Amino acid sequence: MGDRVLYKNYELDMTGLACPMPIVKLKKFLAEHVGESLEIDFKASDKGAMKDVPAFCRQQELDCLFQKEESGVLYFKLTKS
Repeated sequence: MGDRVLYKNYELDMTGLACPMPIVKLKKFLAEHVGESLEIDFKASDKGAMKDVPAFCRQQELDCLFQKEESGVLYFKLTKS
């Protein structure tokens, strides 16, 4: 059988914060959880996050499983093994 990764789930609400603060706070959060397998429900209202979050994920070796916009709020599901 394959190994299962157990993720710790977190919700990060960055709504109301302007660029670059959602990424700055995400980076700080990741620094506080080094070595953990994470599943992050991340939301932001800054429109720049639609491009910034996936780009940051590629740089940090995070997986951006999905992103969507609903009623002016951007939702992302991120994982880190």
